[in-house]
Amino acid sequence: VTVGYHGSLRAAELVKARAEDLEWLPERRRFILKIPTSKTSGADADYVPLPATGETSCPVAALQDWFNYRGPDNGPLFGQIHHGVTEDRGISADEIRKVLAALAARAGVESSVTAHSLRRSWATHAWLGGDVPIEAIMVRLRHAGPEITGRYIEDLGVHVLDPSSFLDPTVVAATPDRELPSQAAEFSTEPLDHFVAQAGLLAAKAD
Repeated sequence: VTVGYHGSLRAAELVKARAEDLEWLPERRRFILKIPTSKTSGADADYVPLPATGETSCPVAALQDWFNYRGPDNGPLFGQIHHGVTEDRGISADEIRKVLAALAARAGVESSVTAHSLRRSWATHAWLGGDVPIEAIMVRLRHAGPEITGRYIEDLGVHVLDPSSFLDPTVVAATPDRELPSQAAEFSTEPLDHFVAQAGLLAAKAD
């Protein structure tokens, strides 16, 4: 649950995650999980950061505890365990659903909770925190465009975006834990709504 939430992972990504695709970066105090394929980003592989948070739900602490239990062997990151032995078969999406449903019931959550709820929850909490822009949430969720991200948290009015932020080439090119390209695109620094207003004035004069 902790890894799925902080990594904004889909159920299928949790099922397919493998221990050998997890890299520890001690200087940055985080794990990086390689996801071979991406549903919406279009990339051949995505790299999901799992940083230490110092909180109760810290993904680094959770993974370290998990490896102490499962051992360091390669194979499914969250494999089936029977009688203390890890099998070479990842946890299924149905088993993830049952675990989340049981935890939700224990916590008194009456609404339906699925693995997808973890992604939506992370996006919502990041937005409510006020210090994560919508384009950064889009990158973290590995969405192809902001319109998809907006639907994740549209009940909070996130569809009202700052259009000028999408004219920034670093926003368009940025990906988690990757260096930005050295060549910058030639974008205007004027906010998009400024040009829309100017167009409206020109149209009014033409009439």
